[in-house]
Amino acid sequence: SKIAACTVFMSSDYKTNANLLLLIPGSGSVRSGQWSRAVGINDSLAAGTMLPYISRAIHDRKWSVLLCDPNGRMANGKREFLDNHLLFIYDTYIKPNLCNYQGKSQVQSQSDHDAGGTGNIRNIYVVAHSAAGIALTRLLHERESVLPFIAAIAGTDTDYGRGKKANVKQVLKEKVINFRCSYKPKDTVLSDDDEFPKRVSCGHHEHVYSSAAA
Repeated sequence: SKIAACTVFMSSDYKTNANLLLLIPGSGSVRSGQWSRAVGINDSLAAGTMLPYISRAIHDRKWSVLLCDPNGRMANGKREFLDNHLLFIYDTYIKPNLCNYQGKSQVQSQSDHDAGGTGNIRNIYVVAHSAAGIALTRLLHERESVLPFIAAIAGTDTDYGRGKKANVKQVLKEKVINFRCSYKPKDTVLSDDDEFPKRVSCGHHEHVYSSAAA
């Protein structure tokens, strides 16, 4: 039977809410709910943690929230890889609760035969920081059933690599904005081509502040 490789936190209505926000930290010492431990300790919780994102999602937008914890330890003391953790979360908590209606859950592949779910999730919003971008790209390639449900992806100083499949390339191009560190004003377009997601300035030049600034 499957067990959570690391801790997973989610709001109580994630099975019934049509809109889900998935928050994915980068690799290293950060844990669930954190963007940067150092910033949270030395600056503020508002800048170093996901609390502002969680508050806006739940209270302002009425979305459900799921927090990943890819840097935690498993029962055997070992650390799970971020991309494996993300695949586990999708297979265990998200996919079974996707809304199975015409036009959404019809995308299937050889590695992802059963695309239908029995829940109410219709739109998935993602914030992926740093190393989480590559892990997310792997999820899009290996779990194509998620593609119709992706509403928007915000990357914070991350990279996604190249999409290998046409449908993944389309999602990366149409649904992703990558907020990169820059001295330029916030939302200044840094690059916008056919090969990679649109890159804009997050409004801060330090990597650890990219999520708070974006």
